[in-house]
Amino acid sequence: MVEKSVIARRLAYLDEYCRDLEEARTKVSWEQFSNDKVVRRYIERTLHTSKRASI
Repeated sequence: MVEKSVIARRLAYLDEYCRDLEEARTKVSWEQFSNDKVVRRYIERTLHTSKRASI
């Protein structure tokens, strides 16, 4: 049986990660993403974490 609270929590996390990625998309240029490993790791980790939240 699926717990509604688990689904709600995962959707809230997914929403937060999507907002974070949207903010990064508007603030980080391709050049910055390509050259700054901290920025790249942040974005890659957020993508990875968002995928885990949806499983």
